[in-house]
Amino acid sequence: NFGPQFPMLLTTLLGNEASTSSQVKLLDIQFSPTFAGGFQGPRFGIEGVRKHLGVFGRPILLNMIKPCTGFGPETGAALFAEVARGGVDIIKDDELLGNPSFNTLARRVEAYRRAADRVYEETGHRAAYCANITDRIDNLVENARRAQELGASMVMVNAAAVGLGALHMLADDKAIAIPILAHSAGAAALTENPRSGIASPLLLGKLVRLAGADAGMFNSIYTHYPFLRERYLRIAHMQRMPLFHLKPTLPTIGGGITPANAVRIIQDFGPDIMLAVGGAIQGHPDGAAAGARAMRQAIDAAVHGVPLDEQARQHPELKRALEVWGQ
Repeated sequence: NFGPQFPMLLTTLLGNEASTSSQVKLLDIQFSPTFAGGFQGPRFGIEGVRKHLGVFGRPILLNMIKPCTGFGPETGAALFAEVARGGVDIIKDDELLGNPSFNTLARRVEAYRRAADRVYEETGHRAAYCANITDRIDNLVENARRAQELGASMVMVNAAAVGLGALHMLADDKAIAIPILAHSAGAAALTENPRSGIASPLLLGKLVRLAGADAGMFNSIYTHYPFLRERYLRIAHMQRMPLFHLKPTLPTIGGGITPANAVRIIQDFGPDIMLAVGGAIQGHPDGAAAGARAMRQAIDAAVHGVPLDEQARQHPELKRALEVWGQ
């Protein structure tokens, strides 16, 4: 009764009895090859994102600019530059910063691109920029195309707010030739009731991937949020497991990430992940560049099997971070 599209898929599976007369939670969907074949899935996937960013052999380090909002593009560009000097791979807007009059998407992309160019000239390291394009549905494609045209390396959309159909629309647009990061803010409203809604591994793992997200965000369990370990592990499994012709989505873990728990996350998932780190970079006592270096030092320790305390003896930025956030 419908083709490869999300609005009717979810209406069928979550409507009728599931939404009106039965306490039922949707845990998983087994797709036929014919139905799944109607979806392109991620255009880049993990390997493509790595090539696009030039990062191989270790987790990709992402920072979201803090504070979340309340600043103009030039202030944001200064924050961008400081973090970039510390060696972060990609810097994104916080999900709370959209397209306000005081810091429009277009002005922000241009300012951050100039900041990235300056830091590259100084250091030889180029940090990429991921622009938040979350907006009314009728603005999404234009936002993505405009961000790409002005120099963004990736775009982010809150798939939990705009819907899987909107994410699917963006991923299928051939003019959008940069990776798409699907944010998950608000997804818990759909997933956390034990007797209704949809399981988080299905929504944030399999369906986000089917819709075409090259990277998909979900919460760490090493924070105060009561997220079950089994669900956390299963989201990444569904993002990366063999699934018809679909490329894998890059698991992007955020929420209270510090150098110490970053090592535990890498132990959980291996190197093919992206770590989304905010406060542990901007909140480092020696500044954001030092915070970025501390995170890179922790990642290197995890990848090479070096104990964190041993790594900290060689790197003052990491040592200071561990004094603040512990081991």
